[in-house]
Amino acid sequence: MTLIKPLTACVALQGILRPNMWGRSIVHSSMNAEWSSPVSAARTNPVFEYDRLLKSSQQRFPGMRKVDWSMRILQTAVLYFLLVFSAGFVLGTGRVLFLVPLLGERTVELLEMPLMLIVIVSAARWTVRHRLDDRRLISTFSVGFIAMGLVLIADLTVGMLLRGMSAAEVFLSRDSVTGAAYYASLVLFAAMPALLARLPGT
Repeated sequence: MTLIKPLTACVALQGILRPNMWGRSIVHSSMNAEWSSPVSAARTNPVFEYDRLLKSSQQRFPGMRKVDWSMRILQTAVLYFLLVFSAGFVLGTGRVLFLVPLLGERTVELLEMPLMLIVIVSAARWTVRHRLDDRRLISTFSVGFIAMGLVLIADLTVGMLLRGMSAAEVFLSRDSVTGAAYYASLVLFAAMPALLARLPGT
């Protein structure tokens, strides 16, 4: 009885390790099938590993989720600001060099407002579609108002360093008509990501 059990185990092991018709053992074939499966290939992908580690870290440390959300919102706001500010810089340069001597500053600034509105809508739509996964109001308003703060900082920097103006002069020396239109466009600039995120087609 004691000799039958080892003999049975040897026969079973020999059957498992016996080469199949392709000349490979069953164990070797099953190991190759496991490593060549799509799931195993995905697990060896560095992007998959990074996402897995990031989710694991966020589950262990809930504070990291807030930090990650804040960084994404900040990066999106900076990109939104750069898109609009660069277009405004180009339009403003052409306005000052070519149109202001011909038409006057107030007229040219009022003519520039519709163009800047088109730029704002286009930049906000692109940002919401391609960079803003979180469509909640807190996220969209955060992006817009952070970007508006960056615009005000840029205006203050340009006015004080390049034009020699004080901080009060930068914000209060505008014409009453063009100044009201400018600050109204700033409010639209801040609210546009939230407004477009509510639209179903965006």
